[in-house]
Amino acid sequence: MNNEIYLGDMEDSIECHLQRLSATEKKVIHWLANQTEAVEKFPKTANLDLSTSEFWAAIQSLMRRCLLDKLPSETSSYFPINPVFKSYLKRNPND
Repeated sequence: MNNEIYLGDMEDSIECHLQRLSATEKKVIHWLANQTEAVEKFPKTANLDLSTSEFWAAIQSLMRRCLLDKLPSETSSYFPINPVFKSYLKRNPND
């Protein structure tokens, strides 16, 4: 079964949303799109060249923009990326 989402006319709208992101937000959302699972609350951010505070500021901003969700669990929280945006970013890695 193919898990790709058909975006159709939504691609222009997604592109507009992504153009409004800061460089840090773009870096974080691209990193999240390449993760196979939702990111846990305390990930290692060394490979992003961001401080912990920059990373969490970007996460909070992306949540306010409805590009990420917060899923609490018994021991932590997870931050899955919106599946539509994830699909777009995987197809358009340079946006």
